Amino acid sequence: MIIGSGINLAATTDRKHKCTGAVSNDADELNLWGPAKDRKFILSVGYSTDFKYEGYLGLKATLDYRLSRDFSAGIEAGIHSGNLSFDWMRTVFTGVRSSYHLVSFGRTRRANPWNVYGGLSIGALFGAGGKVIGEVDPYIDIHAGARYLITNRWMIMSELSSRSATIGLSLRL
Repeated sequence: MIIGSGINLAATTDRKHKCTGAVSNDADELNLWGPAKDRKFILSVGYSTDFKYEGYLGLKATLDYRLSRDFSAGIEAGIHSGNLSFDWMRTVFTGVRSSYHLVSFGRTRRANPWNVYGGLSIGALFGAGGKVIGEVDPYIDIHAGARYLITNRWMIMSELSSRSATIGLSLRL
């Protein structure tokens, strides 16, 4: 008890409560950050490299919406820039994507911390390979990736596609 405030900070230790003071059962684990909710959006941001143009480094972001346990749809965007034969270049890309989840993670880290998926992306490359940024090239891309839950909301992610490789962090929104 904090003197003068009337707030009891002691955690209960009966069968329905953990030392955090939160109710826990198998269906909905509670922790210091609150209940594990069935969050539908996953935002991923990471360091990316482009395979087609040597020396390209960049940033890739995706936002996926879980349509069901096995399927998701989303958007992707990014930028790659670098030096190709001593000529500075950049490529901006944006597109839509869909994924099939071979292994879907559970609502909590303890239930299943892995998410393994593969899918298809379509979009547009702006300024690919040293072209003027206004020149647009369409692309179709296949991707495969994995995410590992480090908390109930944060994940480490890695994704390999026919155009690039990405490693970074994901967040359940």
